[in-house]
Amino acid sequence: MDSEEKGQLLLWAKLHDITVSGSLQIRSAPEAGLGLFYTDANQPKLPPILLEVPNSMLLTADNIQTFALSQKDTLLPLLRSDTPLPPRETILRFLLFSLHKFNSALKIPHNFYDPYLSHLPDIKPDSSKSSLPPIFWDDDLCERVAGTSLYYPLQAKRRKLQSEYETFSSLWAIVFRDESITYEEYLRAEWLVVSRVLELHVNGADEIAIVPILDFANHGRQFNARYEITTDAVQLVPVSEEIKVQDGAEILISYGPDKGSSELLFTYGFLPSADDYTGEEFVKMPVTEGGPALRYLYGKIPLVELHVDSEGELEWKSEYLWLLSVGPDEGFDVSVVSTRDGDEEILASVQGQVLDGVRGDAIAAAIQEKIGKGTMAAVLELRRVLILERMATGWLNELGQSEWESEGEKEADAPEILRQREERVLCMLLDDLDERKKQLAESPDVLSFLARAQEDPKAESEEDLS
Repeated sequence: MDSEEKGQLLLWAKLHDITVSGSLQIRSAPEAGLGLFYTDANQPKLPPILLEVPNSMLLTADNIQTFALSQKDTLLPLLRSDTPLPPRETILRFLLFSLHKFNSALKIPHNFYDPYLSHLPDIKPDSSKSSLPPIFWDDDLCERVAGTSLYYPLQAKRRKLQSEYETFSSLWAIVFRDESITYEEYLRAEWLVVSRVLELHVNGADEIAIVPILDFANHGRQFNARYEITTDAVQLVPVSEEIKVQDGAEILISYGPDKGSSELLFTYGFLPSADDYTGEEFVKMPVTEGGPALRYLYGKIPLVELHVDSEGELEWKSEYLWLLSVGPDEGFDVSVVSTRDGDEEILASVQGQVLDGVRGDAIAAAIQEKIGKGTMAAVLELRRVLILERMATGWLNELGQSEWESEGEKEADAPEILRQREERVLCMLLDDLDERKKQLAESPDVLSFLARAQEDPKAESEEDLS
């Protein structure tokens, strides 16, 4: 951004009551589009407020609907729907309308957000596919992340976007008969929405919003600022009153405390660089086991969540594994019942208690409370370990051996870096599970359970623990 463009953007901000600290500069950041930088050599201590954006300038669904009233023949028809339009969809359609390069003959009225919108990142035609956000990848690139936690969410997202685009482009064709909207435009708008919206509580309600100029702040694991919500504005403030930075330092925020490489790539389109990567990793692997009845009862996508901290310690959790580790012998039963309306419904019961209307982690909690205590605790933990070990072995086999021959991450592209990082986590998980399995197999409760199984032919054998 040259000085003239910067001046226009800051003038636009001032005209619309957006307060930008005099020490804050907007300029290009290395490999990250625009960024916010601190530029006061005389004062290393950050000011208490770096940026303040009033609620009236937030890109929320309500503000967009109000603005659309002045665009009755263009934007307003795009926001009409037989059912209430989700806020995300409203923001998406506004961006599609605002960023589309219209034929001048249409004479679209001026959009007062234009000075800000013109600085939003675009996709360069000569960019390599692997350097783009994953929704822009082709089939071959998507297949390169098979076995990672990114693969299934990305495939589902691509199918969903294609369907949404077909619906929206039909509406667009009705409103603008001589203009068409491309799939690439739709993908760009989608990426801008998901990578820039914040969940806020403004005007007495929970909303999602894009906060102009604040959304130029990039992510860093060592961040020095955060956003705060006041009664009538969103502010960018230092993480503490005593925070100090050098002149020219970039102002960085955290995009979330538990987002790993896969989620950052999926949502924001980047991976933490090798220099910024501390080794801490979050991996959320989707679970496909259990059959449709169990998955229906759980009510959400079952995950195994893995966390490796910066010290190399690994933790894992998955409430869904409780549903896989018990059955009728322990008192957990899944059945199909007929309702009064003649429909069929899937219900679960734990030791005779029907869990009517209970979904998700609440079912797992009921199993833990009724079954997973006392002498069965170690047995069920061993089962969960064996189930997870089988799944992790499958994930690792699916990842396979990398075809990229490099000596380090700096030479690899995004799919390969992600594979390397998640392969490391899965290997750590298998080592951890193997150690835990040996300890549990020697516990008194497990040995007693196996002894009872040998005495009772109907009881569970050691091979059936998994």
